Amino acid sequence: VFDRSFEADVAATLDLDSALSRALVRREMSVLFQPLVRMADGGIDGFEALLRWRHDGTSYPPDVFIPLAERNGSIVEIGRWVLGEALSALKGWRAVPGHEHVTVSVNVSARELLEDDFAESVLSAVVASGVPADRLVLELTEHALVDVRAAHPMLSRLRAAGITISVDDFGTGYSSLTQ
Repeated sequence: VFDRSFEADVAATLDLDSALSRALVRREMSVLFQPLVRMADGGIDGFEALLRWRHDGTSYPPDVFIPLAERNGSIVEIGRWVLGEALSALKGWRAVPGHEHVTVSVNVSARELLEDDFAESVLSAVVASGVPADRLVLELTEHALVDVRAAHPMLSRLRAAGITISVDDFGTGYSSLTQ
């Protein structure tokens, strides 16, 4: 049974998908940084990069646009841009006396891990930024780690360079001890 509301939903998704593919060029994306605070003394250990998208006066939550970006492949370009922004901000924070130890955490999608040059692009960005690799934390969701065998060599290479790999939101997805 055809329902006009289905047609409207599909059209809205296609419009959003099209707008998302041009979001970086239009400078509609921004990165906010959430501090990671030590409970013991309130000191800041680092920051987590959080991606935001504002298009035509509307702010779209990540749970709306990230799945779209993963489906259409634009998440790869967006992820590289976020990494560059995060490393640039980290370089600035580390220049402040007493903040040389801070880290920056960046989320990585499952789609990005499928790229053959993922490790090389991350390592190149780190070298270009001048930030020590051990100050970068890549956060992967459980979903991104479903096929660990495919991602393992890349993740091992990044870890060998000093980059920290962490599992974000553990327990909300697959949570298999075999993984």
